[in-house]
Amino acid sequence: MMKNKIIALLQARTDSTRLPRKVLRDILNKPMIIHQLERTNKSKYIDKLILLTSEETSDDELSKVVEYNGFNIFRGDKNNVLKRFYDSLVNIELKDDDIIVRLTGDCPLHDSSIIDESIEAFINNKCDYLANCINPVYPDGLDVEVFNYKSLKLAYKNATKQSELEHVTPYIRNHSELTIKNLDKIPIYPKWRLTVDEESDFTLITKVYEHFNSTYFSFQDTINFLEKNAYLLKLNKSIDRNEGYIKSLKEDRIQGEKYIEEDSDKWFERNKDTSHNCFTEYLLNLIPKERLKQFDLAEFGVGHGNHINLLSHYTHRIDGYDGSKKSIDKLKLLQDRDQNINGKVVNLGDHFELLSNYDLIIYGFFTYMITNEEFKTLVHNTKKHLKKGGYIYIYDFLSNQNKNSINAHNQNFYVFKRNLKYYLKELSDFQLIDFRKFDNRKLKDYLLSNSNCIDTEIESDDYNWTFSALFKLKD
Repeated sequence: MMKNKIIALLQARTDSTRLPRKVLRDILNKPMIIHQLERTNKSKYIDKLILLTSEETSDDELSKVVEYNGFNIFRGDKNNVLKRFYDSLVNIELKDDDIIVRLTGDCPLHDSSIIDESIEAFINNKCDYLANCINPVYPDGLDVEVFNYKSLKLAYKNATKQSELEHVTPYIRNHSELTIKNLDKIPIYPKWRLTVDEESDFTLITKVYEHFNSTYFSFQDTINFLEKNAYLLKLNKSIDRNEGYIKSLKEDRIQGEKYIEEDSDKWFERNKDTSHNCFTEYLLNLIPKERLKQFDLAEFGVGHGNHINLLSHYTHRIDGYDGSKKSIDKLKLLQDRDQNINGKVVNLGDHFELLSNYDLIIYGFFTYMITNEEFKTLVHNTKKHLKKGGYIYIYDFLSNQNKNSINAHNQNFYVFKRNLKYYLKELSDFQLIDFRKFDNRKLKDYLLSNSNCIDTEIESDDYNWTFSALFKLKD
């Protein structure tokens, strides 16, 4: 069964803000991290176990302790842990389907049989990623993530968000074309906390080790002890699971809000003399004007308000949402003519409150600014506010493959380009009514004259190719 190489990467540092040097604190006269390495090393499947730490001088002692006890060590980037993972494997000959096991150094009660269980499940499920902790099966402190080398390379090449770089696997878990699985098992005390981030955590773990007076005891042994000494579980009951990851997500949100506002404002200034009204004119060919008169409509990505200005003549109500205050301020000028036009500044890559429910929602040249995870959030938000049988109309960049690249107008951020296959998968609750690709250099003539075209291959993956697509929510 085990034909692939299996490499376990256990990440640890000594400069924890909540409990500094925790991995080097002694339990039974042995550093906590050595207990975990020795327990992990009992795995019957892992070919190589490597502890990954930073190149900072603060981790010199940790490196010496790990090496002294006979374990492999790799030192890399402090904050970009994803890069540290990737760099640690550069000198190991790995195939795309070789297996990586991710562990963290704050889990001194980890059980090698639980690690092996996830490895077996990963192989049997023929997937790209499997975890026992996304939908928690065990107490916090027995987390295992297993993924193939192909997925790690993909994440290293494309991940940009703070949470993706610091926590290694979020990009993999949210990739639409990877097969993601959770360990299928009835949970066993998933609300227990057996990890070490705070002093109260360390006290509990120490009590467990002192009871057994050994490095080696099973998870079942731990259960039996804590069931009889349940008062110990109250020591750290108030601490939230995955506090570090939650903090990173908040930082992502701040970064995302900055990008949406900054890039939207730059787009507004850059395109003040251009118009893409041909998209709207084509939409009017797809949905009869008589029907539109009864529609409540929203556009995400208002730009200069040209589409809303044109469509407002044919709709019952029309609302605009954009990350740029300049866009919404300009839209509000239209309210002097039509009180049924409304605008709101929002972060289009996050959950946001909509002003109404709609018959038609337009995604207008902005999805290139948001990640796949944010696009999922957008679709979820859209479906909640779309009336029965409602429509989504999208126009944006088209690519032969899903990829991102540096934003030519804003070097701090990325452009996300996608193919039709991606949209069909993410909008699986919708029926594709109309699709066409076109060359931006012949925009209007191409869009209005060509017949419906499902062939999505394009000549080159540059900024010259765009698409429009009309989707209808299935009954």
